[in-house]
Amino acid sequence: MGRTRKVEFTHGDVYKDVDFGTYALMMYYAKQLNSTKAEIFFNATISEWNYRVEHDLPEGDLDAIDDLEVHFIPKEIRETIIFIDNELIPALNNETLNLIEKYGGRDNFYKLFYTNPGYLIALGLNDDEFYFDIPSSIVAFLGRLKVVLELALNANTPYEVFIH
Repeated sequence: MGRTRKVEFTHGDVYKDVDFGTYALMMYYAKQLNSTKAEIFFNATISEWNYRVEHDLPEGDLDAIDDLEVHFIPKEIRETIIFIDNELIPALNNETLNLIEKYGGRDNFYKLFYTNPGYLIALGLNDDEFYFDIPSSIVAFLGRLKVVLELALNANTPYEVFIH
């Protein structure tokens, strides 16, 4: 397998990253759990430029290359933290299967993802992404992501997101 894409989240000196496929799998799982809250979570992890493009809003002088700050609405960041703590992590902790297995294998997950992607269409998921699908590992990543969210919320400043 070739090099996989990564999603990086940074706030000041704090840096967290995850494989793109794992990020998509986590978002898909969150969407199945609670689509409305998952959309707020998703929007809190994409750039302001991406948010504006996806919602047909004026881009102003933002662009995809230089503008890495996330779509930052403090109330939604708080809601995201609560969703992660109260719903997403407990649900993942109760999973008995790895998520790819739960969704019927890698190829089936890809098909499921694109059956009704809704707001997740913005991810542009490829069928050759790398998936780290162990629920406890996704819980650990969510804990690290929460650190970035909390730092941004406490400082009332957006963090940055970069996909490469």
